[in-house]
Amino acid sequence: MKKLQVAIACLALAAALAGAGWRSAAARQGAAAAGGKPVQGSSPIVPLKVKRPPGLRGEIQQELDDAEQKLIELASVVPPEKFSWRPGPGVRSFGEVCLHVAGGNYEIGGMWGMKTPAGVDLQKIEQQGADKGNAVAAMRVSFEQVRESIAAMPDGDVDKTIPYFGHRTATVRLALIEAAVHAHEHLGQAIAYARVNGIVPPWSAPRPAKTPPKTGGR
Repeated sequence: MKKLQVAIACLALAAALAGAGWRSAAARQGAAAAGGKPVQGSSPIVPLKVKRPPGLRGEIQQELDDAEQKLIELASVVPPEKFSWRPGPGVRSFGEVCLHVAGGNYEIGGMWGMKTPAGVDLQKIEQQGADKGNAVAAMRVSFEQVRESIAAMPDGDVDKTIPYFGHRTATVRLALIEAAVHAHEHLGQAIAYARVNGIVPPWSAPRPAKTPPKTGGR
């Protein structure tokens, strides 16, 4: 998984710098994403001690939980002013990437029947990307909604046929896989953005050396 994330990060940064196929930020306007800002002083790290469902659903959820934890941890150490940083004109900023992940969770989950919260406009969700509190909260809310939807899904639904991105059909299984792939794809992109700005992902930072125990008398 680490090798995959590194490869994705390199590809994402190259695509970002080239700007190919990316929509202009000016085309993504709208109200703030649903979820609100975290309570002042609350921890930005999402506790993920959750009971996962068995089988494929649990395996997919494990990958989603991993992406969520790392995205939230990374966002927590990115300074607020860097949420508007982008590698080039017309390319998503760091904050817009966070909100794109949230929007992707809703869009992909909607394929298997998950409801998008009232007030969330998937065409305009990225507009408030410069607001760190909004971007982080929106990611947290979207991942929690996906988690609840997957937990409530009957095992028999995994092989059901559903519309897939509006132009073909697929199984719920593929949509679940896509949810995890999409989250990790943009985790890689966020890592690349952070590294370019000299920000080390918390899980990669050197750990402080342990103090050796004292020996001898008191």
